[in-house]
Amino acid sequence: MEKIKSFQQLEDIATAGWQSEVLYLSVEKRVFDLIKTPIPLEELAAALGYDFPILRRFFRALEESGLVIVDGGMARNTEAAAKYLLRDAPDYQGHSILWRKKLGAAWRDLDHAFLSGGRVVFPQDESEAAVEARFRAYSFAMDDIARCKADEIVALCPGL
Repeated sequence: MEKIKSFQQLEDIATAGWQSEVLYLSVEKRVFDLIKTPIPLEELAAALGYDFPILRRFFRALEESGLVIVDGGMARNTEAAAKYLLRDAPDYQGHSILWRKKLGAAWRDLDHAFLSGGRVVFPQDESEAAVEARFRAYSFAMDDIARCKADEIVALCPGL
């Protein structure tokens, strides 16, 4: 089954990592919470401690991803960002997104994993506290995903 049908699809795959990094940083910095109500980009740059021209470019990437809208110098969330990326939203996915960021390190070192014959993500001598923190982060991530998936599954089963 052939899935790649165009050069653009290859470009999209090749640049997906860049888009992911923009998303990860946005979730880590709680950008979506900061623009829960529209805010001037200049004010947002100051709040984040970012240089204004850099923030403008950063927000162009977020706009291209469909996560924010900038209009008249004011930034606000799209519907999708408000639904999934506000920390107090019922369908918040931030834990899942940041868990995927942690897993990304293993994918960046895929050759080493293959050469060593297995996973290289978590060290063997990890402290109990580190294991507990990792398990807690994983639990929150899976809860985020399960909550949204359950709604999708129930919607496919009329009469439940």
